[in-house]
Amino acid sequence: MDDKKSIEFDDLRRFLKVLDAIPNEIVIPEFDPPDFVMDIEGKKISVEHTRIIFKDKKKVEEYKKSIVKGAERLFKSTYDDIIDVTVVFNNILPKGGKMKETYERELNSIVESNFKVNAVTKIDTVLPVPFRQDGIFKRVRISRLLESGYWQSGIEKYRCIVDEKWLLLISNEGHESSARRYDFIDFDYSESKFDRIFVFKKTHNEIVEIK
Repeated sequence: MDDKKSIEFDDLRRFLKVLDAIPNEIVIPEFDPPDFVMDIEGKKISVEHTRIIFKDKKKVEEYKKSIVKGAERLFKSTYDDIIDVTVVFNNILPKGGKMKETYERELNSIVESNFKVNAVTKIDTVLPVPFRQDGIFKRVRISRLLESGYWQSGIEKYRCIVDEKWLLLISNEGHESSARRYDFIDFDYSESKFDRIFVFKKTHNEIVEIK
């Protein structure tokens, strides 16, 4: 288990303790999403883990798209190959100038390093993302199966069948970037995708179920 997953796993265990839910088993899928799959009283439940950050939805989405487009330009300046890339972001705050260029280079490096290894194969894989506490990339998927040449910021479909899908939002971690409120979180996709949505305020061991 890498450092990032270890932190997420600790968050989940603390959350379940406060929720007073005892899983028979917690599994980290080989291909995520979801981040975790657990068995509680015979019910198979997926858990997607993320953190809340104050954000302007429109600005953040434009920022994500610009990073993906920038990385795409860098990749295509070197390679003529057609690949499909889906980038799943952690919650982020837009930063301009050199920081955005750094993110573009980082994303291109993640894609390029895997592409070099698998250039002659029909790949479809989730790429390893180097762990950083402030890292903005949650998952990156690269594929040559469809060959549509489409680079996008998005949400991947689950590869496993579960009875319920949970979204676990971590809040109030004692630093400015972690939200103290949850009334304006963007739930456009999550309201239809998840059966239950929880906000876990870590510093107070408080759970708010909002769906």
